[in-house]
Amino acid sequence: MAEKEYIEREALIEKISKLEVDGAFTESFKNVTLKTISEEPAADVHQVVRCGQCKSYKLRGGGYWCVLHMVRIHNDDYCSYGQKRSEQE
Repeated sequence: MAEKEYIEREALIEKISKLEVDGAFTESFKNVTLKTISEEPAADVHQVVRCGQCKSYKLRGGGYWCVLHMVRIHNDDYCSYGQKRSEQE
């Protein structure tokens, strides 16, 4: 199964709202499109912090470890506890 993609509804509505109406793209079609997008239920998604960006991601003993969970990890792994490290860390 292909990985799902998610969009920001408000950004899409703004983009469609700015489109110019012409022969094939009527004002009525534009309004129906905007209404359909507005009524679509939102997906339950959250931004994640990948382990490579997390402040618990440390090089220890020849590999990268999560010092919070004490397990070896890859930089593209993630968990619900991820906290993005600051530029100084």
